[in-house]
Formats: sequence, C-alpha cells, structure tokens
Amino acid sequence: MKCFTLSLSVAALTFASALAYAQEHWDALRVYRLADGRGVAVAYPGEWKELSKTRVLAAGAPAQFVDPTGRRIEIPARVLESAADTKAVARPPEYRKVALRSR
Repeated sequence: MKCFTLSLSVAALTFASALAYAQEHWDALRVYRLADGRGVAVAYPGEWKELSKTRVLAAGAPAQFVDPTGRRIEIPARVLESAADTKAVARPPEYRKVALRSR
C-alpha cells in the first residue's frame, strides 16, 4: 500500500509540474464562437492582444492576435474547426512545442 501511495504521489507531482510549465507559456484561455455556433477554446500567451473583442468569428475567419513586437499572429479557421470537432484546445500552429526524447 505504501508503494502505491508513493507512486501516486510521484505521478501527482509530475502532473502538477507539467501543468505549471504549460501555464507559463499558454496563460490565456478564451472561448470563441464559430460561424456555425460551435464554441472552441483557444490558448495563447498572455502578452498577446486579441484583435476580436467579440470573440465571434465569421465563416472561415481566423482568430487574430498581436504579439508584443507588433507582429500579427493568426490561428487558421481549419485549426479552430478541427479543435471544435475534437473538443480540444486550439493553439497557434507555429508556436506548438515539440517534445524531443533525450537518450
């Protein structure tokens, strides 16, 4: 029983640290409404500014943001629709992190 409790504690700490790390980079989460009425959650860095304050997107329209340097970032409609279909969180495609396995 002690071994199980220890394993559960280690798993909880690992999950908590991974969640804390994820929140550092994706600290804003907003729900947008697509033209067909479906909602989609969008995660993005908190220092970005939303260009659509209504959070209602026209058919085929991307979610648009501006980063601190003034560069415009878009999350394409196909990414938003895919996330809405799978009930996943949409993130900007070019900002996704790739985990590499160390040997």
